[in-house]
Amino acid sequence: MRRKNRLPKFYIFLILFIAVFVVAVELAMRYLSDYLADYESAQPKYVAEEIFNRYYKSMDFDALITLSGIEISEFESKESLVQYLRSLYDGCEVTYHSGISDDKKDETDVKIQRYEVQFGESAVAGFSIKTGAKKTKNGFDVYEPYQFTLRIAPEKSVRVTAPSNYTVYINGKKVEPQYIIESDIQTESCKHMPEGVSGITYCTYQVDDLYFDPAVKVLNPEGKESALSYNEEKKTYTADIVYSDSLKEQYEETVLTAMKKYAAYMSNDERFSNIKAYFDPASTLYDNIRTSETYFVIDHSGYHFIDVSASEFYAYDENTFSCRVSFTQVLTKKGKPDYKDSIDKTIYLRKVGDKFLIYDWYDH
Repeated sequence: MRRKNRLPKFYIFLILFIAVFVVAVELAMRYLSDYLADYESAQPKYVAEEIFNRYYKSMDFDALITLSGIEISEFESKESLVQYLRSLYDGCEVTYHSGISDDKKDETDVKIQRYEVQFGESAVAGFSIKTGAKKTKNGFDVYEPYQFTLRIAPEKSVRVTAPSNYTVYINGKKVEPQYIIESDIQTESCKHMPEGVSGITYCTYQVDDLYFDPAVKVLNPEGKESALSYNEEKKTYTADIVYSDSLKEQYEETVLTAMKKYAAYMSNDERFSNIKAYFDPASTLYDNIRTSETYFVIDHSGYHFIDVSASEFYAYDENTFSCRVSFTQVLTKKGKPDYKDSIDKTIYLRKVGDKFLIYDWYDH
């Protein structure tokens, strides 16, 4: 009987060893590959890149304002701030880079990584990520969003000086009295009011902590808009008085007639009896005019008026108003040059019976 050839045990063990080794190496490589992939996936750069792309590269200022916890004045809105930021940085290249290294830890031993973000040349933003409670399957720390920053400050402010009974609006919102920094600012009119009647006073409002230059509007009690002037030195808007068109229409002819007659009286061309009906007999002004010495005047044979105007009609109440009258009285005499005398006065009238009479004035 013929004997079978058997593989030597050494080779059997060698083959088995090689097979086991190959399997072990394969398993080890798979584990190592999985381990390294797990390690790589836990790197903070991926979380940082996702945050950067989602919020900063896309310029999602709406989300960034919320995430950054920026406080906005009652006179500005989140929407307007978003538009403002877009106007500043739209079209800019947005980049970011790592700030503090990964091994930086806070007091709770949580790793924190910070990043700086630039919009063009402006480093106005940043964010940080931190290790949270979650771990990867191999125990690596998982990073999560931590803090967001927009380094913008509300550095703008505005001052508005307006008549005390007018309403001031900043960006369409009414400015309440708590923003008044100065009140009861007297005007010339306050010196000429009858008892119980208030002259025009002003007050100044100041609103701070604005991100951009505001739209300012001032309305009078009837809802008419006041013209604004701006003083660069004082950084203050001033609201003009809104004068009355209806008073002008009703009394322009009367006040011009009264003042022309007064000018003629002072040049000795009119008798007091012909002008006294326009002046309040209870006023000091009435007596001053009545007792004026009118004969000290340049010799002339005729007169006329040029550049005549009546403006700035303003009612203090239903019984009191003022206006401004200006003109030049020209005295003429044949063979002599004309003599010109200018009048420019704000006159005050009050109701006496059923008529408005002049009781005071001042010169400009």
